[in-house]
Amino acid sequence: MRESTHRRRDTNRSGGGLVKTIWMMVTKDKYELPLVIADTAKELAAKTGYSEKNIRSTISHYESGRHKKAKFYKIRIDEDENGN
Repeated sequence: MRESTHRRRDTNRSGGGLVKTIWMMVTKDKYELPLVIADTAKELAAKTGYSEKNIRSTISHYESGRHKKAKFYKIRIDEDENGN
């Protein structure tokens, strides 16, 4: 699966602002501090040594409720037209 752009216009949300996606690997303790941050799943895989498939699978299982915590997260950040 190919990532399109790091910032895209989100047509599914009201307002149609820009959305940036951040991929993170976090600590497995209660604080979940970021260990590695990347712009794409592929980049996170290269930085961590985990496969892109494993990262996407872990995130999918967390988002579906199959796992209560995850080692990886995909964070979507809404930005307005000025980048704020």
